Amino acid sequence: AAPAAGVAPESASEVLSPTPYAGWNTYFGLGGNFSEQSVREVADALVSRGLAEAGYDIVWLDGGWQDPEPRTAAGDLQADRTRFPNGLKPLVDYIHGKGLRAGIYTDAGPYIPGKCGLGSGGGNYQRDADQFAAWEFDAVKVDFLCGIAADLDPKTAFTEFARALRGNASGRQIIFNLCNPVTSPDWGDYPEEQQSTYSWTYAPEIAQSWRTYTDVGFVGDIKFKDVLRNYDANARHPEAAGPGHFNDPDYLAPELGMSDEEFRTQMSLWAMAAAPLIVGSDIRKLGQASVDILTDADALAINRDPAVVQAVRVGPAGTTETWVKRLANGERAVLLLNRGETSKTLTAQASALGLSGSRFTLKNAWTDQVTESAGTISAAVPAHGAALFRVAKAHR
Repeated sequence: AAPAAGVAPESASEVLSPTPYAGWNTYFGLGGNFSEQSVREVADALVSRGLAEAGYDIVWLDGGWQDPEPRTAAGDLQADRTRFPNGLKPLVDYIHGKGLRAGIYTDAGPYIPGKCGLGSGGGNYQRDADQFAAWEFDAVKVDFLCGIAADLDPKTAFTEFARALRGNASGRQIIFNLCNPVTSPDWGDYPEEQQSTYSWTYAPEIAQSWRTYTDVGFVGDIKFKDVLRNYDANARHPEAAGPGHFNDPDYLAPELGMSDEEFRTQMSLWAMAAAPLIVGSDIRKLGQASVDILTDADALAINRDPAVVQAVRVGPAGTTETWVKRLANGERAVLLLNRGETSKTLTAQASALGLSGSRFTLKNAWTDQVTESAGTISAAVPAHGAALFRVAKAHR
């Protein structure tokens, strides 16, 4: 694809996140009423619970950080003066002091009271990009609630914001998470060009990641069927993903409505998708089982494989499926997925996954069991479960 007008594609030396980034976001876990204190506590928990060491290093403020009067008389953005009495810079400094990065939120459209909470449109892109850089944020999520309310063209608006972000006065490199969640019929009847399912056609040239469908669920009510829905939408254009730019199926959601088994499946799917791993839950309250899933070394290695190849389905869609992801060293990651309501034994053949040879080693990412096989990959997979393997030729 040709670069979007006016925006030069990143050179290899400028790639901000060669493999999918990871972190935490306030949206599901803290809602819109978070404060300097609660965000500091989550930053502390990311470190103390081992998530930061596992690479979850972005502390991301979503919508709600802004003041009821989002701009000063001079036109500058301002944080809620009650919940952030010192402004945002001291919080960013605290986050950086923990060895973490800081993320923030805005919208590509103009602020429209009653329609959306915050917007950088209406002539404020460069002003706001400069402000985020001056506060020393490392990432920005740019929504499209104001944008759709103003009937903007997403490609035009996001491209203009990307230009402002890259040209910020501080010269700071800032990850751009393009977040158009608009889909039909979930949001209403919108033309294809205004929907999230169209972002893949332009976003790889201007952003590090782009949402591929609507939200994965509602606050406190994430359903497994909606996780599958978002994964399937995200899987439509694997060719758009690559080093430095990723399809984004939305947030990881441990303990927000799914069982541990269902969340393990979500983690497996997001790993296969080379998706950003942003946790939506309150890190302070997560059980150890969720932390163990989030920090599993094999799942993370598959997610962050440097080839950044997104998995594709092998064989037909159905209640049970096989997905395969080519890894940088020539191995394969293989996912046996059971969407159904009863446990099943699922099987795949190495020859169907693009692997040649007569003997293979299989490592189960979740059990750590290593076995040798003549080419059959098989596992008993519980309802709503997934078996995740790393498959390599056996060396004799």
